Amino acid sequence: MAGGFLSEAETGFTGMKYYFNSYTRRGRFNCVAAVYGTIIGAVVLRKMTKKKKPAEVKAN
Repeated sequence: MAGGFLSEAETGFTGMKYYFNSYTRRGRFNCVAAVYGTIIGAVVLRKMTKKKKPAEVKAN
């Protein structure tokens, strides 16, 4: 079966490789969650620190 998943016990990974790997379904999910979390965090941080331009006053 193409794209088959291994169980976490079969991989024998320890440390960071245990959580972020491409061999298990959980490892792939953790990689995707980390990428999406980083992107969302960057967007939120940008919106929080963005300086707004002062409103222009029209002279009559």
